[in-house]
Amino acid sequence: MADARQVRPADVINSEPLSRFQIVIVASCSAVALLDGFDTFAIGFVGPALSLEFGIAMPDLGPVFSAALIGLLVGATLIGALGDRYGRKTVIVASTFIFGLFSLLTAFSQTVDQLMILRFLTGLGLGGAMPNIVALTTEYSPKRRKYLMVVVMFAGFPLGGVLGGLISAELITFFGWRSVFAFGGVLPILLSIFLMRYLPESIPFLITKGKESNAKIAAYLNRIASAEKLSANDEFVLPKTEHNAQGVALRHLFAARRTQGTLALWLISYINLLIIYFISVWLPTLLTQAGHSLRIAIASSVVFNAGSMIGAVSTGYFSDKSTRPLRIIATNYVGAAAFTALIGLSTQNLILGAVVVFGAGYCVTAGQAMSNPLSSNFYPVAIRSTGVAAVVGWGRFGAICGPLYAGMLLKVGLDVKELFYVIATPALVAAIIMYYMERVTRSGKTGPASLG
Repeated sequence: MADARQVRPADVINSEPLSRFQIVIVASCSAVALLDGFDTFAIGFVGPALSLEFGIAMPDLGPVFSAALIGLLVGATLIGALGDRYGRKTVIVASTFIFGLFSLLTAFSQTVDQLMILRFLTGLGLGGAMPNIVALTTEYSPKRRKYLMVVVMFAGFPLGGVLGGLISAELITFFGWRSVFAFGGVLPILLSIFLMRYLPESIPFLITKGKESNAKIAAYLNRIASAEKLSANDEFVLPKTEHNAQGVALRHLFAARRTQGTLALWLISYINLLIIYFISVWLPTLLTQAGHSLRIAIASSVVFNAGSMIGAVSTGYFSDKSTRPLRIIATNYVGAAAFTALIGLSTQNLILGAVVVFGAGYCVTAGQAMSNPLSSNFYPVAIRSTGVAAVVGWGRFGAICGPLYAGMLLKVGLDVKELFYVIATPALVAAIIMYYMERVTRSGKTGPASLG
């Protein structure tokens, strides 16, 4: 029997080249994010068909659209945090199955009330999955790529938005609106079966469960390590900065000098999704009011999400290379403010409009993508799912508020173009927050795991 060794899994992951095993993990989590993005953006295109079939005006469909967002908020804050207790994999598989099942059932809705209930239940699953795919991806990422791997995973979300626009338009044309929910339901159910079989559990989570998990930990690490093999006899330990949080997990988000970082993450996540959902809801309306066709309106969403994917990945790449990643993120927010404000001025020129919409997608969604690795790296293992879930939850609250703010501003007399000027302002607030947090982080005044 080999002598027992003390092994820090983080050291193994940081010292080895990226393995096929880790790539499969990122791809699997990205597939979950992709289906989240598909559902989020595809629902906007079934509105006219829903209005026609159920005989209600488009404004009255607001509660149907909001139901899933409310479910996302509840799911992120309650179900998402369960990953700290029951494991990341367990919650990811269950959440993916839940949102697939209820999306599929939505295809059989006969009343608006049924639609609302099923959309809320779909949102519960979607919300529960996101914090845990972020946490799991972080825990299998080498430190040198701590931003890139998470944002590559999250790029599945805007990719789902692109596919949501392209696929939904064809499905609705040939098979009706119900086919969108059927398609968006069957895929997550099949994915959950795949995840149950092939997705590994979080290694740091398994360490907290004691020696009975050593065999699994060794097996996972041996698929990453290229030379020396590990065994269940080895002692696997967490870094000294980690701890087992006792008591109410939410309380620990504000302990150990984490208060400023927690509040900053909550606020920028709120601002990110407020702007993203505002653009998603009002950009097609603005273009149709300017005389463009529905296909042009759908194409604008595709361009926005294409910019989102490129922005997320490139910002993650440059942040890993930089010694001041928060400054890169802050600069993105300045760009987000500029491009968002310009959207209202560029609707008559399709080429200029495409450039501006692409730039808005690049800058705004890069900020949202980066909030995931920032929050996941900021919180220790014992409260990681809880911390990320709270950040995601505040983001979903912003997603709900974005369209609501727009309705309020329209009622006081602003036109749609002016709305984009107003909604650009929060991006400047986010830029100020990130510049401030960079100074705080560099001064060492944040918690043990700084934002940067």
